Amino acid sequence: MAHLKLVVEPGGCVGLAALASGKIELTGKCVAVVLSGGNVDFAAYAEIMAA
Repeated sequence: MAHLKLVVEPGGCVGLAALASGKIELTGKCVAVVLSGGNVDFAAYAEIMAA
């Protein structure tokens, strides 16, 4: 988070969760997953994570 600002909100990782579940056939397909989120103040994020 501090260096690359890589934070994904829970709703923003639904696509990855769907793929990780193994219920979608991907053999022979080219797939892209968009992870969204990261629009959070670092200090606020650190405080929330410390709680």
